[in-house]
Amino acid sequence: AKRSYDEITAGSSRASRTLSQNMADASAKASSSLAAFGKGFAGGLVAGAVAEFTGAIKGAVASVAALKAESQQAGVAVEPFQKLRAAALEAKVGTDALVDGLKEMQLRIDEFVTTGSGSAAESLQRLGYDADTLKVKLKNPSDLFLELIGRIQRLDQAARIRVADELFGGSAGEQFVRLVDLGAEKVQMIGDEAQSAGLIIDTALV
Repeated sequence: AKRSYDEITAGSSRASRTLSQNMADASAKASSSLAAFGKGFAGGLVAGAVAEFTGAIKGAVASVAALKAESQQAGVAVEPFQKLRAAALEAKVGTDALVDGLKEMQLRIDEFVTTGSGSAAESLQRLGYDADTLKVKLKNPSDLFLELIGRIQRLDQAARIRVADELFGGSAGEQFVRLVDLGAEKVQMIGDEAQSAGLIIDTALV
């Protein structure tokens, strides 16, 4: 049975260090600190208020910087990366594994597109891809990832494990089998619901 909307978004929010919440917390702390700043000025307590204000802002900025770094390393735009991360968290796939797997996917597909061979060549051909098709699809790696998940899901369990390993790398591939088990539609659904719940930071803010 499908988990309820509230369960999915609540789980994603708890585990993902949601940046929108970080920004909201920073804003609230900043407002509180500014108020304390005014009161403390008269009482000689300015240093504590300033420290709290600075800490709140630094925390929000650090979270945004971490998100930007993760999405860049993965080679996926900020918003679709966050949507995939929400699904990954649901499937108990770590953020580091998600980043590494998405990066490896693109490197291995590019090798196949460029040379017609490589460690992922057999699996890509098994899934029905040719180099010309992948050259176009690689321009949108998040959509290609969802498509790959859908095609891998059609395989039996042993083949899923082998193909995931060859496409995404050993450590990430082991965990990505759980995303395959979720299926492309559910991965997409979780990401969309996370966005509807306000858990996805707009690219313009990063």
